[in-house]
Amino acid sequence: MRLEVKKYAVFAYPRFADEADRELRELFGAGYGRDPAEAECPFFTASISGGRQTVLSAIKFARLPFVDAVIPVDAELEGAGKDYCDVVSAIQGMIDKKRAFRIEAKEINALLDDGAKSVEVKVGSALEAEGFHPDLQHPETIVYVLLLAKKVLVGAVDVNLIGDSVLDHFRSEQNEVGGKVNRAEFKLEEAIEFFGIDLSKIGRALDVGAAPGGWTHLLATHGVAVVAMDRAPLDYARMRDAGSMLVLEDRQDSGKSAEIPGVSVADISDPGVPLDGYAVVHVRASSRHMDGALLKRIGRFGMLAIDTNTTVEESAGIAGSMAMLLDPGAHLVMTVKLFNRSVRKQVASAEEILSRSYSGFGIKKLPHNRDELTLHAFRKG
Repeated sequence: MRLEVKKYAVFAYPRFADEADRELRELFGAGYGRDPAEAECPFFTASISGGRQTVLSAIKFARLPFVDAVIPVDAELEGAGKDYCDVVSAIQGMIDKKRAFRIEAKEINALLDDGAKSVEVKVGSALEAEGFHPDLQHPETIVYVLLLAKKVLVGAVDVNLIGDSVLDHFRSEQNEVGGKVNRAEFKLEEAIEFFGIDLSKIGRALDVGAAPGGWTHLLATHGVAVVAMDRAPLDYARMRDAGSMLVLEDRQDSGKSAEIPGVSVADISDPGVPLDGYAVVHVRASSRHMDGALLKRIGRFGMLAIDTNTTVEESAGIAGSMAMLLDPGAHLVMTVKLFNRSVRKQVASAEEILSRSYSGFGIKKLPHNRDELTLHAFRKG
């Protein structure tokens, strides 16, 4: 019996496109074929044999590190047209009126007067007028409309097969209601979800390279006591909802005590400073304090978070030096900054260094990662 061959749009960050292609080729073998690249597309299309549910379920289960999303292409139109009638007609033949839907449009070099958001509204409104049921918050079906320079690709898929996938994460981020300290907070949020980290079991976390405080803020607002390490200041004003804060200064570096409204400040060299009872303790000092007596006095940690602008080897070295402070089985979440094109070589280098103290490695290019990956591992014990 011949298997159905279906076209899919594969989204991957441009520098990771070849890695994503390799992952899918390894997953599907001879049933997979990458199509010739189209100049205007930051994604690529591929033909994959097998039923849609089987293909998408396999991709979802595999949790591929370099693939952001794989979307079926159900229709390929010559153009959007001014009123999007062809797009609306194509979608009408794809989705069930009884199932709630959401339109997810992405504009890719399209020569249109309307932006992606406007297209979503116009197409969604036209479908609603025909008796279809839009639901932005809880859709059962997601309709993807990819607006290219010369054509439009349209696909509809059950949300259970693909997840509630948003193609333009940075546009989505801008629409989020405040509360985040910076964009990096989204990265840790995504890592916690992808790697299945239960913050209720962490207790205390060590955040290295914390400024301006996005990761610290996220952890503290979820009940984790955080020791944040960075010579730069945190955004204390935006972190007030995280709870009480103590800043430990290295007076030899700063010269005199800072005055921070609503935040306690003490000298890092004072052994009598009480460290318990704070949601956040910011160690604002040079690296000579990173694995010294101060951290040992604070206690052991259930999580180590590292987001520093350093090489893979340097970040892994920091994680190795901090391992003695972690509980057995503690989580390591570390960004892997990529400074050259040999992605797999850099990841292998990180794992080789970390393997002395950590195990159970996972790697993922998360939606809010750019030229970097996120690594997760457990402290050996």
